[in-house]
Amino acid sequence: IVTSDAVEKDKLQNLYKTVRDLEFRSPSAAGAVARGLLTNGRKRWHRMSDDRPLFECEAEDVDAVA
Repeated sequence: IVTSDAVEKDKLQNLYKTVRDLEFRSPSAAGAVARGLLTNGRKRWHRMSDDRPLFECEAEDVDAVA
């Protein structure tokens, strides 16, 4: 169980961060905690360097291995 005191909003950026170590079974579970509602983590999580969604980044990894 993750309580609301496990996540806080960054005062300088429009980002949320965990304030203690948390382990999630999926990106959607992590997104649900960060946003406080059901979330498709593969679409909502974005890489900061180029703003690409997680599902595109995962596809890159698969293509690189294949």
